Amino acid sequence: MENYCDPLDKRCTEQVLWTITGRCNFRCRFCCVNTPDSALDEMTHLEAIQSIDRMAKCGVRSLKISGGEPFVREDFWSLVDYVLEKGMKIEKIYTNGWLLTDSVLDQFEQRSMKPEFCVGFDGVEKHDWMRGIKGAEQAARNALIRCYLRGFPTSVEMNIHRGNTDVLRETVDTLADLGVRKIICHEVRNNDMWKRYAAGNEMSTKEYVEAVLRYIPEYYADGMRVDVRFEGVVDLYKGTGEYRVIDYKDEGKKGYLGWYIGPDGQIVSWKRITDDMENVWKEGYLEKVRETCVQAKEKYCKKIS
Repeated sequence: MENYCDPLDKRCTEQVLWTITGRCNFRCRFCCVNTPDSALDEMTHLEAIQSIDRMAKCGVRSLKISGGEPFVREDFWSLVDYVLEKGMKIEKIYTNGWLLTDSVLDQFEQRSMKPEFCVGFDGVEKHDWMRGIKGAEQAARNALIRCYLRGFPTSVEMNIHRGNTDVLRETVDTLADLGVRKIICHEVRNNDMWKRYAAGNEMSTKEYVEAVLRYIPEYYADGMRVDVRFEGVVDLYKGTGEYRVIDYKDEGKKGYLGWYIGPDGQIVSWKRITDDMENVWKEGYLEKVRETCVQAKEKYCKKIS
């Protein structure tokens, strides 16, 4: 733990993504960290408190909290209170939604907090399979509705794989109905867990980009109802017809997106664009995405206006 915050001391960052536990109540097929028997487990309460002290000392102003499942930590509220005491805010919490009850939202409101909840949702009628728990999809839907009715902002992260591209359109439409403000889609990384449990649903980065290309016209045709980001490919903006193709050359100049603190207290930074995505862009897909957006905007935005 002594060397844990040294990189922050030297680099100074205002925001940190902190995985406060490696434990989880789900059995996701793709996750090598967030498992019920995670080898990384979590820091002790004292270690977590010391980490908060070091983040505050390094000038961190806001945190994004993830897991595992953050709400399985018995000292969750104690850590939240200490973060607030040190003058930092919790901007976003990543959760599977199972434990996101009204009583949990009550606790946040009692602290005058309205963090964004980012709920995992991997496709209509596909989610339970991906998360390894029967009822996971309904729990996610319930959590999103509960947050919407109580004024908590929500977003969704969706893992794209060969088995759910056929419900991408329906899923985006469903999430828009549930009041989700933004959907972040990304390809499933081919780690050891996913290779073992994917059941033939692995897809290459090129296949992922091609799935995005097929969906873009559908997004415009459906009225652009919610912001959608396809990581490494394109941002599509609600209602406006505007878009931003994620050019690997520009993103590469920005270097690293930010700092991530693992459940064992180790700190790493992560790249904006993967090497596989750079290789796909070099094959000409950058222009294909741009052309598809232009054509869809010209075709459908005139009809909507």
